[in-house]
Amino acid sequence: MVTRPRGVATETDESESMGIGAARRNPEARSQGSALLSFSGPSPTHMPRYADFDAVLASYPDRFNSEKASSMDDKVYMQLTGDDARDVTLYVHHGELDILDGEVPEDPTLRLTAKTEDWVAIENGDLNPMMAMMQGKVKMKGSVPFATKFMGLFGYGG
Repeated sequence: MVTRPRGVATETDESESMGIGAARRNPEARSQGSALLSFSGPSPTHMPRYADFDAVLASYPDRFNSEKASSMDDKVYMQLTGDDARDVTLYVHHGELDILDGEVPEDPTLRLTAKTEDWVAIENGDLNPMMAMMQGKVKMKGSVPFATKFMGLFGYGG
């Protein structure tokens, strides 16, 4: 694998996110729109498509990287709104993942609030998480570095 500075595109990485700087240097990158602000993670062309949040939730145990979570003891609370509103807590403790559907923890390490359909769009690669936060579609309370690390447990970035 070739390592290069973030945002520098090559001819062979069309499916990877390129970063904002690439758009300034590469006119073709400008036409790709929101893909310029995507975080590094699975390429949308290689990601499964989820029909709904239940499918997303069912994918978490298979995608969970227990080795990266071996020293963690954290709770992430997802407050999902909209037509399929629900409360979900992802509890990571020493390499194990518990999904608590319908539970609200007292003091979560990270709290995410979003419409259910927006979260499914993020998981499908149709909505960039950073853009969703800037547009107010996803609200976060907690540490940004922790959020990045947490997403890394499921195959994104980190």
